[in-house]
Amino acid sequence: MFDQVLPAIHDTTPVALARWWLGVLVASFVLGMGVLSPATALAQATPTRTPVPTVQPTSRPPAVSPTPAPSPAASSAVPVSPSPSPTPSPAVAVTTSDPRAFAQTGFRIDQDAFWDYFQKRGGVNTFGYPVSQTFTLLGTRVQLFQRLVMQLRPDGSVGTLNLLDQGLLPFTHINGSTFPAPDPAFAGQMPPPTDPNYLSTVIRFVQANAPDTFDGHQVNFGQTFFNTVPRAGAFPDGPPDNSDALLAGFDLEMWGLPTSPPTYDPTNKNFVYQRFQRGIMHYDAACNCTHGLLLADYLKSLLLNQNLPPDLAADARGNSLLAQWAPGRPSALARPAALAGTDLTNAFVNLSGSAPPAASQPATQPLAASPSLPPVSAPGALSVPVPVINLQDGYDVSFPQCGESLPGTFAFTILGVNDGRAFDFNPCLTTLMNWALNSAPPAATRQPRVSFYLNTDNPGPNDPGQHWPTAGLSQPRACDGSGSLDCAYDYGWYAAQAALTRAGGQATSAPWWLDVETTNTWSDDVTNNAAVLQGAAGLLKAAGVASIGVYSSPRQWGQITGATTADSTINQPFASLYNWLARAHSADEAPTLCSRTFTGGRVKLVQYPLNGFDADYACF
Repeated sequence: MFDQVLPAIHDTTPVALARWWLGVLVASFVLGMGVLSPATALAQATPTRTPVPTVQPTSRPPAVSPTPAPSPAASSAVPVSPSPSPTPSPAVAVTTSDPRAFAQTGFRIDQDAFWDYFQKRGGVNTFGYPVSQTFTLLGTRVQLFQRLVMQLRPDGSVGTLNLLDQGLLPFTHINGSTFPAPDPAFAGQMPPPTDPNYLSTVIRFVQANAPDTFDGHQVNFGQTFFNTVPRAGAFPDGPPDNSDALLAGFDLEMWGLPTSPPTYDPTNKNFVYQRFQRGIMHYDAACNCTHGLLLADYLKSLLLNQNLPPDLAADARGNSLLAQWAPGRPSALARPAALAGTDLTNAFVNLSGSAPPAASQPATQPLAASPSLPPVSAPGALSVPVPVINLQDGYDVSFPQCGESLPGTFAFTILGVNDGRAFDFNPCLTTLMNWALNSAPPAATRQPRVSFYLNTDNPGPNDPGQHWPTAGLSQPRACDGSGSLDCAYDYGWYAAQAALTRAGGQATSAPWWLDVETTNTWSDDVTNNAAVLQGAAGLLKAAGVASIGVYSSPRQWGQITGATTADSTINQPFASLYNWLARAHSADEAPTLCSRTFTGGRVKLVQYPLNGFDADYACF
């Protein structure tokens, strides 16, 4: 799994270097060693330049979340982005101008070698944000990013782990998706490292096996692969004559070699996946976009046993990494004998000094959900305060705004995690998050810079998306697979868990809203619908989300839950949740609706139209 000491080389010309380390890469595939070129050798072809500039946004969104597939002429600007699963967390307070510190997740890239590698291989656009400190894993110093894991070799060079190898994330079921398993035929087709033309042969192998079209779909797997590392970042002092060959090699560093053919998700023919040594590409026909999945974020979730999708938890039963995070114990390990050469001390302590709680140890059927359900609540009294008009407007945006020009100045944002339906996701969430965190500074406001909302629905046991809980599920409530209240509760719980995972593990520190609208599928049984919403709110509360609210209108809320008045007994489970009211006719009307609660909770926001967008007035 980890790299071995590499043989010495004597010819250090760029062409010789490229041939040498690509040969090592091929050998690593055949031998299962995961070997990559040392950064010291690459530095001779790509001289280090210091200081390294701060990462800035670009037009090409990060590959760590669904994005439009890059064109053959990818942007060469220095990229940004996070998560996953990772994992953007707008609420982490990091007051520093240090370009190595990332307020989005609260972690810093401390190792000089990691920072240099991060800059020259595409920055946040390639790796996502850091989601850990540097720590020791199985005898090797590593740092987790949302998409990849960097490792520091004994000679000081840097590489990335074969993330999908046995011992890390070899799984095929994650968050409702079924990924292809490695195809042994691919290893047999690889040219031997002794092939005198292996450099060109390896590139042709990737070109032949990572296609841009599959079964009539423009999946752009090849284009995505060969446009991962931007030219400007890789060659800050100008490209050498053989830059095209080196760039192709750098892309190989990030992805590794393809280990499966393109494959449909067996439950959703809109999804096509292709597996590589270090990542999985995902094509979504609904948005005609291709992206790399936030796999390293799931590695963190595995160690913490938090925000862990139930299918991954089931696949990972017995895995030595599962639920190892144990702050306060020697090496911060729950079961040190199962994870030799590992020290998690301070691994997940962020720059503000906070850390997640100790991992709950897996049960016979490990699930991220807690079996005990604390009552849902939100801070604050239920009396309606005198409205305070903010100096600037906030905006809520989601998948309809993908690819649009967005406002440059605002006080706060609320980002839609889904694409309008539970368990389906906004293909440009990361792009919107970058916009929210990198636009003009806000005016004075008591609203957090970024919040999230998730879509809710109730398809019942005949759910066409096959997300309805199946018989035998015991957590958070026992479900027999029927349309019972307990099964409805579980459906809402796992829909919220999937959204929280999609937004990233650190997003629990941001406010969350349940979007409850009649445009989605709901049961005729309003009590069943209310159970779904209680389950969703229960998961957010159990995950540690401090501020929870509901977006709806009195009419829609009444149709869905049966609570036709704010003081209805149906509203008792929701009376302490904030309200976000949809949709005032104008900015002038919005402040007048700050007392129009539909659950009995305080109205915090009122939505209204502004400049072609949905703006939001903050009542307090």
